[in-house]
Amino acid sequence: MRNANTNILVLLTAALLLSACSLLDRSGNPLDALREAIAETVVDEARAQAMLASLERSDQLMLQSAKALADGAEEQLALFVDYDSTPEAFQALYDKTSGARRKFQQDLLQEHINFKNMATAEEWASLAGVHSRAVNARAEALTRSALSAVKS
Repeated sequence: MRNANTNILVLLTAALLLSACSLLDRSGNPLDALREAIAETVVDEARAQAMLASLERSDQLMLQSAKALADGAEEQLALFVDYDSTPEAFQALYDKTSGARRKFQQDLLQEHINFKNMATAEEWASLAGVHSRAVNARAEALTRSALSAVKS
């Protein structure tokens, strides 16, 4: 029975790795709309570049979060498959993933504050809606991709 479980985990891991590669694909990235809006709205080139750099940091945080989500789900599957898993092992995994999620949320919030503080009030009025839609769509797409990779 252990060999069958090991084979299942190997297959799940391979599927996860293949799907994780798609997380790095930038085609159709919802953040592209925000990149365009920054270029059209922010006249000061130095601030526009700083805002784009902040956006890139946010995107990297979301990619890392999606990978951590997939890794945590994979670890959870491994615990489910292992008959000898203890409640303590599950609790340790949940504590680890909760802590990572909290840190991600704090880091992303700080990056959002940095981004907003770079914009003038007028620029922010133009960018706020685009920013919200783009970041939410990117986070949602990465989450769906990470979870579908684990289900494969």
